[in-house]
Amino acid sequence: IIRNVGLTAIFFFAGVTVLFDLGVHVAPLLASAGIAGVAVGFGAQTLVHDVLNGFFILVENWFDIGDVIKIGVFQGEVEILTLRRTVLRDADGSVHIVPNSTITAVTNMTRDWTQVAMRVAVDYKENSDRIIELLQQLGAELRNDEHFRDAIVADPVVPGIDRVTGNEVDYLLLVKTRPGQQY
Repeated sequence: IIRNVGLTAIFFFAGVTVLFDLGVHVAPLLASAGIAGVAVGFGAQTLVHDVLNGFFILVENWFDIGDVIKIGVFQGEVEILTLRRTVLRDADGSVHIVPNSTITAVTNMTRDWTQVAMRVAVDYKENSDRIIELLQQLGAELRNDEHFRDAIVADPVVPGIDRVTGNEVDYLLLVKTRPGQQY
């Protein structure tokens, strides 16, 4: 962008200088260019907004190519990321092109880690301490299992009772995994 703006400015000033040296009155030309510039500026507001938003998305590293994100109603894997637009491909193969100026909030589902929140329903009569101890043992076994060892990034946590409904008590088991491995 800087190179293109610089080249345009150099060619513009060089052209005006050559015309001035040839004896052409450049004042009306510059006035016309100013009016045209204002018109183009109004027409390019969305483009400028796209580019500025795209610049901040890249600088602040909101998401990268390959991340699975949600922007408004669109969700998918980022295939293309430019200063002007973001292209997502969703699970059924549809491609969504989102102008960066419309991006106000992003949910990145593959950044750093993801979490599984498993609710285990148990009869109301069971001893709560025993259930929590069993879930902690299950979490430790899961973390050490050769099939899941590489996917789990922290020891599973059992915060306790999540809710009580009727004759059941739901206990919560939280497992942090690598991005996209929670399934």
